[in-house]
Amino acid sequence: MTALALVGHTRSFGPGGLVLASHILHVTTAAVWFGGLIGLGIVLSGARQYRPAGPGAATAPVAAQSRPDQAAAIVAGFSSTAAGLVAGLAAAGVILGWRFVGSWSALFGTAYGLTLLAKVGVTAIVLAVAWYNRHRLLPRLRYSRDWHELRYAVRVEGLLIVVVLALTGWLGNQDPRDTSDAEPGERATPTSVTFEEDVGDGALQLRVEPGTVGLNSIELTLTDASGAPVEPLESPRIQVSLPEVGLGPIAQGVIETGPGAYDATSDFPLEGEWIVEVSVRLSQFEEPVIEIPLELR
Repeated sequence: MTALALVGHTRSFGPGGLVLASHILHVTTAAVWFGGLIGLGIVLSGARQYRPAGPGAATAPVAAQSRPDQAAAIVAGFSSTAAGLVAGLAAAGVILGWRFVGSWSALFGTAYGLTLLAKVGVTAIVLAVAWYNRHRLLPRLRYSRDWHELRYAVRVEGLLIVVVLALTGWLGNQDPRDTSDAEPGERATPTSVTFEEDVGDGALQLRVEPGTVGLNSIELTLTDASGAPVEPLESPRIQVSLPEVGLGPIAQGVIETGPGAYDATSDFPLEGEWIVEVSVRLSQFEEPVIEIPLELR
């Protein structure tokens, strides 16, 4: 379960420890809550089917039926547990929203922010249904064994959580810093950034395009002193990091596009001075490491 928190936006935003811990808490509490609702549905269905066994009658399997008093105790117990789950879920959600979105303008002015608000709205409805179950429907069971309304409310709560999960899945595939919906004057102007560094007797040329926050293409070329392509013993390794927030280093996938030429696609989600680290194995005993500062705004 927690493996879900080790990929995606968690690796792109800092501080790493805070974001990772919040994401694990968020995923875990949501899973326990949803799993508990499924269990409640089974318990309530069994309570509805319960028929006391008469003298000499065969007892129904425990899995098929639940005694009403036992079912009521289970529902009450889960309701109390859910309060703690909601508190953890809300705290983790606030931290993740703060780190992923970062500003009020992004929250109300981007597709990611608006979808996040929709998720919060649906979650608020789920909490309202849960509150109604706990403080209105459950007390009635002390005087009546009519489970119909409570079972219906639990089903509604479960379906709404499915909607929340669908919105969460959509958010996981989007870039929180996507400003494509911003006004033209607010968008960063795409440019390319080029660097050249000495490597052994030759040179390394690095081109980052568009050179702004978000997805970028990294083009790497290795040449010797005469300008001819140099093919190292193995493909260069590229890592990126943002030291000021403790993010990275994050390894990037590198693809060879020609003799001495390589491409990588990297996501730079935050503004700041990034470090692009390139390792080149020129020979068995020579592997220079070049660190290139990349300022992104």
